[in-house]
Amino acid sequence: MLKIAADILAHIPETTFFIGGPSYGNDEELQQMMIPLREKYGTRFHFHLGYVGRNMAQRLTEDCHIGLLFIDPETTYWIKSSPNKLYEYLRCGAIPVMRASIESPESVSSCSLLFDRYTPEEEIVSSLRDLATDPERCRRMMEDALTLSAQFTFNTVGPEYFRLYNRLWNGRSSPL
Repeated sequence: MLKIAADILAHIPETTFFIGGPSYGNDEELQQMMIPLREKYGTRFHFHLGYVGRNMAQRLTEDCHIGLLFIDPETTYWIKSSPNKLYEYLRCGAIPVMRASIESPESVSSCSLLFDRYTPEEEIVSSLRDLATDPERCRRMMEDALTLSAQFTFNTVGPEYFRLYNRLWNGRSSPL
């Protein structure tokens, strides 16, 4: 993410970048890596290590155009998932940029940049710069994200959950 931030901030003067969330024990090292970006780009680069409150996370997500969700490719726990952050980005009309393994990637491919575990960092940085320098493409993808988000609301998927839970519950002879 820091390589992306450095590249985007250097090439596109109108951009700002925020990195936030817990770092699970690497705060000092990460802070030392981020300070040069803050010194170089001032208020265009923000970071907050640690818990980001719900209100702040909501405001940041609603205000962003592009949202990053990267899973560490070196993790031993690389599994297909259904990350809530993806759906939050869609609901806010932000373009999800993901390096993660998700269920049904084709369902969000029209409004996202999706990378797999082994995509080279340079390719990710280049793809994101190409996107960020194409306002018409960004606008189209943001509109697609907002439109697509209706398929992932609780009102839309909730009935499926209830059917699943009822099937599980009724298939057991004793309570869970």
